[in-house]
Amino acid sequence: MTLPDKHIIGERFWKNKETYKQEATVQKVLCECFAGTLQSYSFPLCNVFEIGCGTGFLTQELCSIPSIQKLYVNDVSPKMQQDIDAIIAQSKISDYVFIAGDAETIDFPSSIDAIVSTSTLQWFHSISSFFDKAALSLPSQGILAFSTFGPNNFIEIKQTLGKGLDYLSLNKLLEYVQKQFIIIDFHEWEEQLWFNSPIEILQHIKHTGVSGFGSSYFGRQKLQEFNAVYSSLYSNNNKVRLTYHPIMVFAQKK
Repeated sequence: MTLPDKHIIGERFWKNKETYKQEATVQKVLCECFAGTLQSYSFPLCNVFEIGCGTGFLTQELCSIPSIQKLYVNDVSPKMQQDIDAIIAQSKISDYVFIAGDAETIDFPSSIDAIVSTSTLQWFHSISSFFDKAALSLPSQGILAFSTFGPNNFIEIKQTLGKGLDYLSLNKLLEYVQKQFIIIDFHEWEEQLWFNSPIEILQHIKHTGVSGFGSSYFGRQKLQEFNAVYSSLYSNNNKVRLTYHPIMVFAQKK
């Protein structure tokens, strides 16, 4: 398995950040749902560390949580800071620190009581090691809350091309988390978006910064083959589908 180059991924998200804000509808709704669920529990949410902020969908939601006194925000791309600065400037958060770098290798801030992340962990090289690191950084009863994507995410792309990310199942994620955390809640579901053609799906994926699968990747002949195979397998009423498979987990350190 080839591990993703997170710095290239960060640059890709930066390059496509404006189209991401328009196209990443599933990720935006996921952040809203995630933050709403987070607030529904009596979690200690004073000093919060967000990992993999991207364009700031979750950051925006966190800014509306009244209990948060200090917000640390991380992304692998330092360029994302200007978007996050703009979000914070419009919020009531007065104590904020942006931390650039790879969350698997940087030092986590001290005195945090919650680590949160959405749509980021699927890029990590060792999610289980990240959970260990999170546990070391949190106090007893500290919160680990995250969303990621499961094995059926972009399953159509993977089955058509024979390549894609190796997403962990909910059961495997829970197995890793339960070593040092108590599971409070979890959810998984699938959502299908419909497009006019497989080419539109490739454009959608490119505009969300998720993958390098663009028309230039294929060449004309391979693009035509991809279009034909995808359409034969995943079309309905002259539309073709793309599956998202979100997972959310909320846990508290033992």
